[in-house]
Amino acid sequence: MVQESLTIRNYEKGDETAQAEIFNTVIVEMIPEPVLITAEKVQKRHEDPNFNPKQVQYLVDQEQKIVGYTECRINGGFHGIFYPLILKEYRSKETVDRLFKAIYEFAKEDCKKNPGTIESHYAFDFKKAHEYFKNQKIAKVTEVQDAREMRLAINEIDYQLSPEFEIKPLTKEDFSALATYRKSKESIVGEEVTVENLTERFDNGEMSSEDSFLVYWKGELKGYIHAGKYSPAERGQEDTTVYGNFEGMILDLEFPDGLSLRKAMIQGTKEYFNKHNAKEVTTSIVLTNPAIKYYKKLGFKISEEQGAKFWIYEDS
Repeated sequence: MVQESLTIRNYEKGDETAQAEIFNTVIVEMIPEPVLITAEKVQKRHEDPNFNPKQVQYLVDQEQKIVGYTECRINGGFHGIFYPLILKEYRSKETVDRLFKAIYEFAKEDCKKNPGTIESHYAFDFKKAHEYFKNQKIAKVTEVQDAREMRLAINEIDYQLSPEFEIKPLTKEDFSALATYRKSKESIVGEEVTVENLTERFDNGEMSSEDSFLVYWKGELKGYIHAGKYSPAERGQEDTTVYGNFEGMILDLEFPDGLSLRKAMIQGTKEYFNKHNAKEVTTSIVLTNPAIKYYKKLGFKISEEQGAKFWIYEDS
């Protein structure tokens, strides 16, 4: 292979099939029981109105055949950069470095107008990616965190709440109040929230009043949670069980009773999980998060083997 004949370009409409083929070919070499993707799923991500073609960088040969790619997922100020997936015959430290540098430079540039973090998250079983992130010299790693998977049977969600708590479905009339509350407290943790972002997600069906809830205490807003569901069968695996998960959470860290607030938030999702016949709720938590003690008290089992490693890079 002549390395000099390979070039890098941004996403162009019609690249979805080649991107899915690259992923499905390469990923089976790197992790056990991978979840494969389709061109349709790739296309759906590229149809986001905020999608920037520079978010996907392709490695192409002289005939413009795609032989590898990487991407950056953006959510609010979060920039998640991927380990480059390259066909075996074109894969080398040089080609992986070139793609990784291209996507990291894009993330740094985007952070100038969309401030936030630059991170890579991969499950423990993707050892090739972890080895690369540890040893690469392109981006400065400022922090490495381990997260563990948490699991709880849905039928164990049966907490007795104080009458001072009230759980309400999120509606469009609540968007402004939620966005204002999110910005008002520096200590709060959770996903980025704006009226525009919430409106877009409601309009495209990504979230609704059925799966998104506000938690009030004595009439004051104290939390928000967005629930989701998935089945391994949808990802090409044999397990047909439906699992619930917390895809988003805004939690007031200044609230004096952290256990009760979490009880209220999780209790608010139970009807949604029951409606979709979910058997367990799964989510992950960073090991340094002091809230682990709360989740254990709520009945969650913290896995020692399953989870992910977070690589956090400098953004300037």
